[in-house]
Amino acid sequence: MQADRFCGAILLAITLAACGGGGGGSTTPSTPVATLSPAKLAVSPASVAYTSLGDTPQAVTITEAGYTGTYTISTASCANVAGATSTSATTFNVNPVGSGTCTIAVSDSYGQSAGVNVSVTQTFIGGH
Repeated sequence: MQADRFCGAILLAITLAACGGGGGGSTTPSTPVATLSPAKLAVSPASVAYTSLGDTPQAVTITEAGYTGTYTISTASCANVAGATSTSATTFNVNPVGSGTCTIAVSDSYGQSAGVNVSVTQTFIGGH
């Protein structure tokens, strides 16, 4: 009979241990962290065309919902064709410089980019 009590006590101890012992050790579930990123970067118009170096500069607007940083405007491929002059945080003017085609690149700090295709053609009338 004493052996039955001993076996019962051991069985009870094993059962309680398997259930966690009933004390402490609670954990708080982790909360997922949402990472927000801005919407797609876009430019409007996406292309501009000039027929003369004297044409009026054309304004381009940059849009990207949710983005509050600054934009980089690169005219590296347009050195002899067009230039860009910032007029506000989200607008710049494209100015014709010489004949040709190129793309002005606009990018944000997240690595998104959009391009403005530029075409400048000049028609020469006359002899020289």
